[in-house]
Amino acid sequence: MKVSVITPAIREHGLDIVRTSLLKQTYKDFTWMVSAPFVYTQADKYIPRRPLSKVDYCDMFKPINDLIRASKDYDLIIICIDLVYLASNTIETLVKRFENDPMSCVSVIGHQYKSLYQNIPIDFYWEDVREKRMKNQFEEVDLINFDMAVSSIPVKGAFLVGGIDEKFDKYGVGDKEMIARMMNKGYKIYLDNTIQFRRLSHDNETLDKEKKKIAFEKGIVYFDQCIEDIKNGKRDRLHYLD
Repeated sequence: MKVSVITPAIREHGLDIVRTSLLKQTYKDFTWMVSAPFVYTQADKYIPRRPLSKVDYCDMFKPINDLIRASKDYDLIIICIDLVYLASNTIETLVKRFENDPMSCVSVIGHQYKSLYQNIPIDFYWEDVREKRMKNQFEEVDLINFDMAVSSIPVKGAFLVGGIDEKFDKYGVGDKEMIARMMNKGYKIYLDNTIQFRRLSHDNETLDKEKKKIAFEKGIVYFDQCIEDIKNGKRDRLHYLD
């Protein structure tokens, strides 16, 4: 079993938080890969981030594809975005989920906080609403409940559908679209509430809220069209991982 933990990042202190939690994982046999616009030497593998184009709003999906491509010879990818502190048994649990069902994509419940002190969250900021929708602590769910922030994805499945559509970097939405294509190939998605993560809230006050709203609305239109094309068999494999 070869496991890669991949982290697309834009904040160096956000990577330090991830690294602290990775050092405390009960499952140790993994490779941590990072893509960032700055050099980060504490990861097992560093991939320079491709520069944003003028039309890009988000800076998430291109680096995720680059990290997936670097994980080609692995079995399982665990995505962990920056500013996240994982529970110590997160990787162990996700590996066991994959071993039990190699066709599973698992999304993890988590909450955001304004500050972290000695790895204990204080000053509650944002609640993961998916927790209230759950009937059990681990269950199969529909597409709306999948979030890529902390999740596990079989490498074979990601390559089968050709990665994430990088056009979504224009909108800041779209991580579910690749999962929809994987579901069309027989993969299932699950929500896990047994290994909650904690995330430090990032300062987004500098973002143009009107620009963000417009990008999001356009992204939803594009996303809905993609899902319709998937259902109708017009959208299968993309070529971002070739």
